[in-house]
Amino acid sequence: MHYKTFLAISFLFFCQLSLANNTQSLQKALEKARIENHVIGMQMTVILPNEEKITVTSGNTEKNQDVAIRSNTLFQIGSETKSFTAALLLKLEQQGKLKLTDTLVKYLPYYKQWSKVTLQQLLQNNSGIPNYSEDAGFQKLIQEKPDYQWQSPELIAFAAKQPMDFEPGKGWHYSNTNFILAGMVAEKVTGQTLENLYKINFLDKSALDLSSTYYLPTSYDLVFLARMAHGYDEQNKDITTMNMSWAGAAGAMVSNSTDLAKWAFDLFHGRAIAESELQKMMQLVSTTTGLPVVQEDKEGYGMGIGMRTTEKFGKWYGHEGETLGYHAIFLWFPESDLTVAILANGPATKLKDFAITVPGLLSNK
Repeated sequence: MHYKTFLAISFLFFCQLSLANNTQSLQKALEKARIENHVIGMQMTVILPNEEKITVTSGNTEKNQDVAIRSNTLFQIGSETKSFTAALLLKLEQQGKLKLTDTLVKYLPYYKQWSKVTLQQLLQNNSGIPNYSEDAGFQKLIQEKPDYQWQSPELIAFAAKQPMDFEPGKGWHYSNTNFILAGMVAEKVTGQTLENLYKINFLDKSALDLSSTYYLPTSYDLVFLARMAHGYDEQNKDITTMNMSWAGAAGAMVSNSTDLAKWAFDLFHGRAIAESELQKMMQLVSTTTGLPVVQEDKEGYGMGIGMRTTEKFGKWYGHEGETLGYHAIFLWFPESDLTVAILANGPATKLKDFAITVPGLLSNK
């Protein structure tokens, strides 16, 4: 056998062995995490620096049913939607349809009480606008009327009746209201629905290949229900059929871990939006002061994405998503160029703790 041929075959064998070892390691770890988090099912995809994908699953789609989670099973991804909404506004800025330095009232003049808030502050959660989903009246209503089709202005009304949390740019508070407003601005400047905007700019782009990601701010029809993992709240109540219009541009997407990992990989490698817009997206503010981060800050928030620093694996950029019955996370580790996406059909409170250990589970990274 020719020496070069021998080397090629040996390298291929080593890669296959490494892939098998990594898959086995991830599968074992996911099973352990699912049990520790007391959830019915989980799904995880890791994308290696060479863009090789590893997807593993654990558990079932539904309680008391022996239907295994598969790689194409869908989950609610909650606030991962925010990264799509932020990327959309950045694209619209690149297209000349808006400027992130513009004030909100330039596009939505009827919210005069927020006249000093900019679009960028919406996306960085340092606007000072209260979070409608923390309102006790709202929380009561979505439990009493799970099938209700919410309109964006109705959601905003719960925040509009409250005083601002702080002056724009002078604090930080996670607020779903910011992203509902951002979605309304996108629809206003384009004359199109958010669903169409997400499709045109991201979901229908063949280069991104997000064929299992959908914006569904409504109740699911039978086609989607057949693919969904059932979601369970903290009282173990099945909330899968709840109308997701209450989350809108802040959290109404569904996906699987393969698509979510691909979205994160393409986003942070400048394929989903232009590199110049990505750099803006990654400009961080302090989650304490709302001001630009300083060198000693261990965490920060950009536009629809966050950053934290770990001791073992350096920084990660990404986001968590949580609805009443699902939990999701995607992380990108720039030092190792690893991308991780994990989905669970329950309030898996330790999901982030597990996700940040994934780089250590892999060999030949």
